Formats: sequence, C-alpha cells, structure tokens
Amino acid sequence: MDKAVKHPVYAIVFLLFIILVVIPVLYTLFFAFFTGEPLSQKLASMDRDTWALLGGSILLAASVAFLSTLAGLILGFFLYRTALPFRGFFRLVLLIPLFLSPYILAVAWRDLFFVIFHDTALISSYGGAILVLTTVYTPLALLITGNALAGIHAGMEESGLLLTSPGRMVRRITFPLIRPAVFSSFILIFVFSISEFSVPSFLGIRVFTTEIFTQFSAFYNTSLAILQSFLLILVCILLLLAEGHYISDAPFFSVSSRGSRTMIFRGRRLVRTGLPVVAGWFFLTVVAPLLILSFQAFRGGTGRFFQAFSLLKSTFLHSVVLALAGGLLIVFTGLVAAWYRRGDPRMKRGRFFDWLLLLIFAIPSTVFGISLIKFYNHPGLGFIYAGSAIILIGYAGKFSFISARITGNALRQIPASLEEAALIAGVRPASRILKISIPLILPALAVSFLVGFIFSLGELGTTIMVYPPGTEIMPVKVFTIMANAPQALTSSMTLIVFLVTLLLVTAFYFLIKPLMIRYRYAGY
Repeated sequence: MDKAVKHPVYAIVFLLFIILVVIPVLYTLFFAFFTGEPLSQKLASMDRDTWALLGGSILLAASVAFLSTLAGLILGFFLYRTALPFRGFFRLVLLIPLFLSPYILAVAWRDLFFVIFHDTALISSYGGAILVLTTVYTPLALLITGNALAGIHAGMEESGLLLTSPGRMVRRITFPLIRPAVFSSFILIFVFSISEFSVPSFLGIRVFTTEIFTQFSAFYNTSLAILQSFLLILVCILLLLAEGHYISDAPFFSVSSRGSRTMIFRGRRLVRTGLPVVAGWFFLTVVAPLLILSFQAFRGGTGRFFQAFSLLKSTFLHSVVLALAGGLLIVFTGLVAAWYRRGDPRMKRGRFFDWLLLLIFAIPSTVFGISLIKFYNHPGLGFIYAGSAIILIGYAGKFSFISARITGNALRQIPASLEEAALIAGVRPASRILKISIPLILPALAVSFLVGFIFSLGELGTTIMVYPPGTEIMPVKVFTIMANAPQALTSSMTLIVFLVTLLLVTAFYFLIKPLMIRYRYAGY
C-alpha cells in the first residue's frame, strides 16, 4: 500500500489510541507510584492475604486455561479431523457460550446446583468458578485449536504415517504444528479468566478483580486499588512477554484456510466415541443452562418473567446501539493496525501498535475501568466522562486486539500477485483497497464486527466502573439488580439476556452467511 494512503490514517488512529486509551493507563500507574506516601510504604501495606489472593487468582486462571484448552483440543479434533455426523451444526452451536456474558452461565449453574442439591455451597467455591469459566472459554480454545488442526496439510501427516505409527506421527508432526495455537489458547484464556469479574463476584469468590473493585468502590481506597491493579497487570505482561513469540503471530480466529487439504479420520470407533462427547458437551453448556433458567424463571408462574422484562426493556435499545458503535470502532481500529503491519514484508513496522493492543487487552477489565475513571474525571474532560464516549473507549481499548488478529489473518491470505497486477494496470491505491482488498477480507471484517459487537454487548468489568449515572446498560442493570433479587427474578433476567443475545447472534449469522459462502466459493 502506498505510503501516502497508508501513513496518515495509521498515524491518526495510532495517536488517538495512545491519547484516549494508553495515556489513561499510564497516568493511573503514575498516580499510584509517585503520589501520596512513598512506594515502599504502599508495598508494605499489602499483607500476606493480598499475596495469597493474587496466588489464588493466578491458580484459578491457570486451571481454567488448562482445562479449557484441553477440552477445546479434544472437541476440535472430533469436529475438524473426524467424519463426525452433524459436525457443521456442532461447530456452530458449541460457540454459543462464547457469545454470552459469563454471569449468565454462572446463574444457570447455581440454579442447577440448587435444584439438584437444594444448596449452592458447592458451586459457590473456587472449584465452582473454575467449572463455570471452563464452560465459558472452551469455545475459544475450540476455535483456535480447531483452526490449527484444520490447517495442517494432509500430505505432511500422510508422509509421516508411511514411516511411523499414528501415535508417533501425532507426537512428532501434528502436535509441534499446533503448539503455537495451544499456547495462544492457554494465554488468551488465562488473560480472560484472571480479568473476569462477574462470575467470582456472583458466586461470592474473593479474587483479585473483586478485591480491586471493593477497594475502589466500597472503601474508596484508590491508591491501594491501583497498586493491586499493577500487580495483576504485571502478571499478565510477564506471561505475554514470555510467550510473545507464540501469541503475536499465531492464528486467532481464522475465517478459512485457503488451499489446504486436511486429513479426515473415518474410523467407526472415533465416531462412536466422538459423538457422545460432543453431544454431551453441547447439552451441558448450551441446552442445560437454557432449560434450567427457563425452569427457575417460570416455576412460580410468569409474573417474575414479565417483571424482569419490564425492568430490562428500557436497556435494550441503548445497549444494542452502544454495542453496534463499539463493534464498528473495534473493526476499524483492528483493520488499520493489521493493514499497516501487513504492508511491511518483514512484519516489523506496526509491531509497537500490535503490542499496545495486546497489552491493553491483557489489562483486567476492572483495572482498565479504574484507569479511565481516574483520567477522565476532570473538569476539562467532562464531556467524555459524563457521556457514552467513555464506554466506547472502553470497548475499543479492550477488544481491538481481537479484531486485529482476525483481520490480520485474512490479509495474509490475499495473494500479493492480485495487488501487483492492479498496480501494473495503473489502478489507483484507493481503488485497489476498495475493489480488491476489502471485498476479499469482507467475511473477516463481518466476523470481526460480530465478535466485537457481542463482546461489547456483554462486557461488564469495565462498563460497571465507567457507566455514567442515569445510563441504563443491560449487563450492568442485570448485575446490580440480581445482587438482592429473588432467585426467580434473577433467573428471569438472565434468561431474557440469554434469549436477546441468541436472537442477535442468529440474526447476524444469517446476514454474514452469504459472505462466508461467497468467500469459500472464491477459494479464499
């Protein structure tokens, strides 16, 4: 892409991201370290309980990341590498938990334990939080590892089978090829899990994110909350730096793998094993939550359900509009970041922007929300702080990294010969973008928008910190009401959010589906 076309847009987006997103985080960290009492005294104020809480949060996130990646790898093998009946259907419906706010599944699991055991003590524990979050994030691992498994060319494995046993072939060929995807899955799910606020808070589990929220909102101990936030940020950054080689360029959401031929295993034993595993997981993570929420919502009649609908109906339009705007911002930011980096054959330019996106994504949601409040709560910035702009900044900051990965993977699949031919033919740079490149990555942009929209619609950790008074947003209203609401009302509100999200995902799916079919037909 010509420098005259590329650089101005990139510079504007990059500077806006620095000013609106990065500077608030740096300002907040500066406030924590260099104002008030000396840093040594602040560190001394953190007792053993603080460090034990950090260790427990890390252990919880690591457990969720390991179990989700393992489950996603198993499901990915059955759905992408075996001749499993209805595998196209299962690939789609098993992603539903990923598009739901995590607290929805937390409510469903708590209701299930209440119905079965007449008690919620078992689920209201670290083990319960691990169980819920594993069901939430396994679809993410399924996408990452499944796409990696589908991207292995059959010729490599067929050649290996001529020389050695299937087990040795998997160890020596298959697993090394998908290792980057496995590491990416573990790291991304670890970051999501350690950042998660709604599930531990709803289940009554003390983790670092809930402690930070308590220090900031209940005790107004801003300095301690920010200092604790830095510890959590440091953990995520160290993990990302340690495995940056795997995550920076590894496939994330790939719309398709162009020109690949994958070996499909057709053994009856695999099908007999795989179908119960996949169907059982679908029932456990999708069907059972919907059934149990419906049972709890309507057990005493329809009164609680209509009461919940009355409480939430004023939030639907505003929440959807904000999520639509957030999705567009996320797509545009990710597109600019990925496009500029793609323009460099050595893939070195644009890496700084890439890492900024990654590091902001790694910051826990509650911590990011505190940073935005601390920076924008000043007289000169009241127009941002008191309006919806601060929410949109939160959406774009948290999720543009995902858009950059999706778009970047699609851009790398476009043959350079297409743009070279257009350049030789004298096609102007703007026309090459609009008539060649954008149409080819349109499915990826659509998927990126869908992911950004759904994540924005269900985002709670940052939103609950920054939403202006009088602003009604669906996840925030549900979470604040259900803290003291009767169980039937909580289940009803959660069921409504479940159905609204499912309806929106289905509508977007049917809008995107023609693009996906056209994309596959074109061979990309």
